[in-house]
Amino acid sequence: MKNPPVVHPFDLTIQEIPCLEFFEDIHKYRYKGEWVPYSMTQVCKGNDSFFKNTLQLPEDHPERVKLQKALHRGTTVHSALEAFNRGQLVPDETSDYQDWITPCINDVFWERWKPVPGGIELSLYDPRFKIAGKLDVILQNQETGLLALADYKTQGKRDAPPYNIRSQLGGYCNLADQMPETRGLGISQCFAIWVRPGKTEFQPIDAESCITEYLASRKLFFNSLPDF
Repeated sequence: MKNPPVVHPFDLTIQEIPCLEFFEDIHKYRYKGEWVPYSMTQVCKGNDSFFKNTLQLPEDHPERVKLQKALHRGTTVHSALEAFNRGQLVPDETSDYQDWITPCINDVFWERWKPVPGGIELSLYDPRFKIAGKLDVILQNQETGLLALADYKTQGKRDAPPYNIRSQLGGYCNLADQMPETRGLGISQCFAIWVRPGKTEFQPIDAESCITEYLASRKLFFNSLPDF
C-alpha cells in the first residue's frame, strides 16, 4: 500500500546539501573533499559511449557538428529556463532560441506549478552508493501543495517524439531521500518537459514508476562494473 502523498506548506524552502560541490567544467562532484565516483548520468546510461565517441570524430564530421549544435541549443535553452524558474530575466544570449523558450515560459502550466525555492539546479548525493546528480527543478502544485520533479529536454523539431527518461527522473527522486537535508519531500509526480520549437509538451509521469526503473538501472550498472 502506498504512503499518502506529502502535502507541504506554500512557504517551503529546500535546503542544499552542505559540502557537496559540483564542478561544471569537468562535470564532477566532490563531497566533503572527496571526489564522487559515479554520476546519475553514468548510472542511467550505463556504458553508452555515443557522446564520447561522436565528439572524438573530426570537427567537420556531420555527426559531430549535429551533436555539438544540439548540445549548444540544450545548454542555452536550459540556462534561459533556469533563469525563468529563479524569477530572473532571460539572458540576451538566448535570443537565437526564442522559438523554444517563449512557448515554454508562456504556458499556462506555470499558473498551477511553481518552482520551490532551493529546488532549482539542486545537487543531490547518495552516500551509500556514492552517486551524485543535479536535478532541474522541483515544483509545487498551487492548489494542493504536492511536489513534483521536472526535467527539461530540448528537441530540434516541433513534432519530435518523446523518449524514456523515467530512470533519470526516478534517480533524482531516490537521491532526494538519501540525505537529511532533502529527505521526506515525498515527491509523487514527475514531469518530462519536452521543449521544442513552437511547442512545449509537459508530460506527467508517476514518480513510483520512475523510481522502479531507476533501481533496475542502478542494479544493472553496478553489476556491469569489473569485479576488482
